[in-house]
Amino acid sequence: MSDSELGKRKISDDLERVEIRLRNLQCDKMEIEQEQLKKQFSIENSQLMTKYQIDNERKQIDNKMLTVANFSKTMEMLDPQWKNDKRLVLQATDYLKNNSFKGSSVQQIENGPGESESISIGSVAFEMGISLANSKATAAGKHAAAAYRQTYGESPSKHNQTIGGNVILVNSYTQKDKHLLEAAIKHVVGV
Repeated sequence: MSDSELGKRKISDDLERVEIRLRNLQCDKMEIEQEQLKKQFSIENSQLMTKYQIDNERKQIDNKMLTVANFSKTMEMLDPQWKNDKRLVLQATDYLKNNSFKGSSVQQIENGPGESESISIGSVAFEMGISLANSKATAAGKHAAAAYRQTYGESPSKHNQTIGGNVILVNSYTQKDKHLLEAAIKHVVGV
């Protein structure tokens, strides 16, 4: 090979190396642009998800408030004096607190979850395996009410209940009062 051919060959090799270097730089630039687009998309997606979560939480709160308003209106139509039923108000308050503050680490039911569940002379007697005639159930109810007054210094609240096809006011008790009802049943039955 002559010197001129060697020079052309060297120039051609140098040009090829420069073109390869240029392509490598272009590839590096495209990778950087792609990473920037990924980050931008990730940020926009994150902002969109946050907005969606806020909107979703707002809708859940609105639905809960609407449920409360509907409950109150319905109860007002059924019984304008419904707010005087302490047991129902306690149950509704506990229900609303637990559903409104779901996910909170703080217990919302003020008097304890087991204590807010309503019980009756009949349900406690059934759990004890005792069958009470109406007269015995009435006597047990009177004894339980007296024990309640002695324990708490006030009469138990009352609620409407259907008994024998008639709606009558009966005393309201919760799980925390179970020992009073058990003692009254035992007293009446003679156990």
